[in-house]
Formats: sequence, structure tokens, C-alpha cells
Amino acid sequence: DDDGLGRVEIMRGPSSLLYGSGAVGGVLNIIKEAPAPEGIISGDFHQKYFSNTLGISSGLGMRGTTKSITWGVRGNLTSHKDYFDGEHKRVPNTRFSRQSLKTNLGIIKSFGSFRLFYDQSKNKLGMAVEPALSLVTENNRENKVWYQDLTDQVISSKNKLFLGGFRSEEHTSELQSH
Repeated sequence: DDDGLGRVEIMRGPSSLLYGSGAVGGVLNIIKEAPAPEGIISGDFHQKYFSNTLGISSGLGMRGTTKSITWGVRGNLTSHKDYFDGEHKRVPNTRFSRQSLKTNLGIIKSFGSFRLFYDQSKNKLGMAVEPALSLVTENNRENKVWYQDLTDQVISSKNKLFLGGFRSEEHTSELQSH
């Protein structure tokens, strides 16, 4: 989900090779939202409605920064019914739901900043495959047959080190999916 994102950069061509030979087709660089300004605790709530799937997405987030500590927490619940195609026909078992949690904690000092992120997303994704088309007769939000139950967990860090006039940045991440 797009909660907690600052921006998304699309890199194509030779510049994508900075991320390795497997990135020759391009790279999506997802930039997290910036920390709150020092001394500020802020929060937000949003709710979205999607007319084609009667989908609802609700998100709540808080973040704050003191002189040397930055933190944030964000949650989102999303639920969609089956979508309708261009001829206004329902496509059975295209419903999906998502629960997500994003947290971060960091230290900011004169010699650098060190931030740790944990993101978890639990998805139930309906599959519009032939066996499911005849089994799914009602347009509701619950996946009962032919769906993927996918949970992603990502731990990542963003570190900056200042040495005189030099600056070093490091981004690492590890993905676990099941």
C-alpha cells in the first residue's frame, strides 16, 4: 500500500544497472516518508472508496522526532469485492483484502543518522481461475476458495554517516514472504 511513502522513482536504462545486472529491465526505488520535523508529533487518518470494487481502505499513522530520536507507526486495512469489467460484468473471485503495519525507529546525531524500518503486509488475493468461477456465486469480501494467502515482512535500514565534508549512505533490506 502507498501509506508512508514519500515518493517512487522509476529508473530505466543504464542507470538501473547500479542495482545489479538483474535490474536491466528497470528499478522501482520506493522512498519512505521523511521523519517529522524536530519537536513535532503528527498524525493522519484517511479513508478511500473505490467504486469499481466497492473497496474501502482506511489508514492511520503517527510520527514524531525529538532532538535525537525519530519514530513512526502506521496501519492500514483494505477490503475489496469482485471488480466489474468494461462491459459491467462481475469478474468472480477478484476480491482481495490487506492488513499492513509499518514501523520505524531512528537515531539522529551530528555524525549521522541510523533508521530501522519494519513493514508487514498480510494479503488475501482472490484468483479468477476456471475452477473458482463456478464456485463463487456471491459478490462479498471474504475469500473462501482459490485465493493466495500471502504475508510479506521487510526489515530495512537507512544509514547516513558524516565524516568532515564527506557523506556516506547505506540502504539495506531483507524480505521474508510466505
